[in-house]
Amino acid sequence: MLDGPPKRLAAKDWTWSRRPLLPSELMLQDRTLQWMARLPAEVRPIATAQGFARIVNKLCRVWPDTQRCHAYFDDLLLDRRGDRQGFPKDVARELAALHGHYIKHVSAQRINPWDQLAA
Repeated sequence: MLDGPPKRLAAKDWTWSRRPLLPSELMLQDRTLQWMARLPAEVRPIATAQGFARIVNKLCRVWPDTQRCHAYFDDLLLDRRGDRQGFPKDVARELAALHGHYIKHVSAQRINPWDQLAA
């Protein structure tokens, strides 16, 4: 159990509470590599995969589920806490391009118009 942040860290610093990454989170899974190969070349998250394999693995997992995928993109691209460092520019550009592709070409095909009427 964690007793709170060490005194030398600012109250908003959550890094002390994060568990170390597992080896499986540091490398791309086979299914992620296959998913990336099916993406159009201009939206493949190459730099993201090199620096943040766990993120690309999760994107692959949530890709088929429109609600979860949109929520994950929001978590990645929006700073709700106000203190995040942000991604390197090349990674941010890739994530934004991939999100745009998802909105335009993937999720648009998965939305059932009848579900929209019930909302």
